[in-house]
Amino acid sequence: VVNCGVRDEVDPALGLLPEHLEEGKPDTIRMTAALGLGLAYAGNPKEEVAEALIPVAADTSTTANIEVVSIACLALGLVFAGTSNEDVCTTIVQRMMEASETELNQ
Repeated sequence: VVNCGVRDEVDPALGLLPEHLEEGKPDTIRMTAALGLGLAYAGNPKEEVAEALIPVAADTSTTANIEVVSIACLALGLVFAGTSNEDVCTTIVQRMMEASETELNQ
């Protein structure tokens, strides 16, 4: 939240948060990191942010938590709103279409 709207060439949010998106981390940490990236770069599309969030949003493994996936999709939407980024749009729509009934009812 501290980096919302802050434009810095050092990019502290991008330097600190992606490592917390990795599988094996607690889901609450992964969701917080994804949302933090979304808020920090909202309206400021950076390809590095997409590279960090797309694998989380596209995760279809049996261990994938739909809440983590949904927050990653939300963060991608915040960052890339209005850009018509094909990779981001395709990832979000494809993952939500592939979600099982069980996942959607969680």
